[in-house]
Amino acid sequence: MDEVKKRRYPRDLEKLKELAERLEYEIADRQEMLADVRRLKTEAENAEIVNTVKKYNVSLEELAQFFEERRNNVPGPSRILSKTENEPSERFDSEGYVMETEENDDE
Repeated sequence: MDEVKKRRYPRDLEKLKELAERLEYEIADRQEMLADVRRLKTEAENAEIVNTVKKYNVSLEELAQFFEERRNNVPGPSRILSKTENEPSERFDSEGYVMETEENDDE
């Protein structure tokens, strides 16, 4: 038998006002914290998406084509997935800048 624990509040008007102010401040602080956490979560998700795209070394046009093919259920492998090893491979630093470009000298 779970009984709901009843809260006890002061009867004095001044103490009730102080309690209300304190609770409003705590709620506002938590809402601000929640907004910050949501913003950081979105930034982390976006960074993960960007890093995944960079990992596959595709251009924006190729990425758009890939998603368009998937949306339209185009059969067969995408050109993105069948890129050859002879194409340059770019490496990016943590801020997304190209660090170096490797060319295949086997040609």
